[in-house]
Amino acid sequence: MMRPARTGPMLLSAARPKPARSSRPGNASAARGCMLHTSPRLLLLAALAAASACAPAQSATVAPIVHAATPRPGAITITVDVPADTPPEDAVFLQAGAGAILPMRRTGPRAWSLTVTREELAEVDGAAYDPATGVLRYAYTRGWGYLGAEASVDDHPDADWAEARRRTLRPGLRHHDTVKRCRWFPAAGQQLPRYEQPLSTWSPRVDGVTFQAGVSFPDAWNEWGRYLTASTAGAAREQLGATWALVSPRWDYRLVEPLPVLAESADGTAAAGDIALRLHLRQLKASGLRVVLAPRLCCVEPGGNRGDEWMRAWFVEYERFLTHHARIAQAERVDGLLIDWSATRVHGLPASAHGRSWYLGRWMALLKSVRQAFRGPVGCDLKADGAPDGYGLPWPWHDLRPIAGEFDFFGIANWAAVASSGATNQAEIDANTRSMFAASVDPIHRATGKPIVITAVAYGSYDGAAMHALDPEQVMARAFRPERGPAPVWDGLEQAMAVQGVMQAVSHRPHVVGVYPFLYQYVAVPLAPDYSVRGKPAERVLAHWYALAGGGG
Repeated sequence: MMRPARTGPMLLSAARPKPARSSRPGNASAARGCMLHTSPRLLLLAALAAASACAPAQSATVAPIVHAATPRPGAITITVDVPADTPPEDAVFLQAGAGAILPMRRTGPRAWSLTVTREELAEVDGAAYDPATGVLRYAYTRGWGYLGAEASVDDHPDADWAEARRRTLRPGLRHHDTVKRCRWFPAAGQQLPRYEQPLSTWSPRVDGVTFQAGVSFPDAWNEWGRYLTASTAGAAREQLGATWALVSPRWDYRLVEPLPVLAESADGTAAAGDIALRLHLRQLKASGLRVVLAPRLCCVEPGGNRGDEWMRAWFVEYERFLTHHARIAQAERVDGLLIDWSATRVHGLPASAHGRSWYLGRWMALLKSVRQAFRGPVGCDLKADGAPDGYGLPWPWHDLRPIAGEFDFFGIANWAAVASSGATNQAEIDANTRSMFAASVDPIHRATGKPIVITAVAYGSYDGAAMHALDPEQVMARAFRPERGPAPVWDGLEQAMAVQGVMQAVSHRPHVVGVYPFLYQYVAVPLAPDYSVRGKPAERVLAHWYALAGGGG
């Protein structure tokens, strides 16, 4: 396999035959990105070594201007101008079909350039390039494939989005393009609305701890993260005022029958994922963020009542999963480890024939193993949901309570509705949020004396988000579909109102020592009706509160 020349561009490709063309993204290639042109493991190892030597970044707000590479015989230069509202921290990539991503170099405030030869393109597996005719099919993206693509790709519904442009390349060609608008950005002359609300006083946190001004990144981390993590962390620090990051690596069930087997990937190999995760953690820490590692199982739910042998095997596998990540957390010196209690969503667990005492005993043994592997604070994540007519204790507090004293802190993911109808106003949201905190958050602190971290402020930027009108999967997938698709309808102000209500409730609760919005995308998509707060009115609201809280390290 050819490796790019030292003076050429870094080429990314699928390293496999080109996949069948799909009419729209949202498929695996759009959501997960591509494999590296050379061995993913080797390149990630190299990046990991480089990250170990990195000093903390002083600023990541502007992608740097890079001098031209050494000219190569027959080299082709493709340049592009991007819109004036492109975030200054963004990079630009030329993506040639689902299989190849070519990072461009910045040559001016809005100008980007790529120099490549026909021979180099011909060697990139999966590239939408025909060596016989010299025809290249491509599109521009700010990252994460279709999510950050130029808006014009949606004008070609019958073609793969990354093949929307077409150009015949001849040796020495100099070609210039212009991107008029990026997906999910306002049209020319339009501006996002702002939402300004008065801030209350801020009570010092319990025991004088520094407030965790948090940010939560999507957990589907892949090779795109090598390019986007540092810029996203920089934006979170400077636009949001974040000082902490929540990272949630995922494993899942590789096997359910006859006995459960957990793994990072379908074939049971976790090595490449571990390397990528460790690089991700180092990039965040180099950007100045402190980190909480929250490994999760997602998304198979075995269900049903299971026999004793299956249950014993589950605990063995889950202990292996947790201690594996606890060792990574210790090696990378993260600042906290958060256990996701929802991993026990196997209906037979609490009702195991072994009995409750055996069940709790296994958890005690599991936590002992975690403590031996990780010497920092260990917390447990709970989930608050419900509606204004019936808030209650977070799930699954009743099962957890007998061993609650084993944890140093508790996370509570807030998925509770704070409106009962679409006609929302700030006073109603504030009142319902106060009621939810009184029923779902405060009792946990009173029962344990432990600090609370709100690990998810989960309100989308769509009409009806305050009442959780839509299924979360539908909301999360919406940004990866065409802009002119079906509902939900964007409503960034409703998201901002829900965030305002949460922070108003947190402001006078000293036992709540951190907040993490759900989510902060790797590229800004300000008009996407999804959960991300990046580039939206909610980001500005949250930034004002973080500044008031004086969130620091």
